Amino acid sequence: MVELNNLIPATSNKTKTNSFNFYPNPVQDNFTISSEKIIKSLLIYDISGKLIISKTSID
Repeated sequence: MVELNNLIPATSNKTKTNSFNFYPNPVQDNFTISSEKIIKSLLIYDISGKLIISKTSID
């Protein structure tokens, strides 16, 4: 499970949704997350619900 918080629009177009792309699925070593909005924080959980990645500063 991936949770993205506080997405800030990169443009002023308010008709877009808070969507993002995550690939590859399934992940082996590395993955990519892309969004048209700025991601301020990222939480990733494993299948059992355990938090495995928590980032509050995304570069």
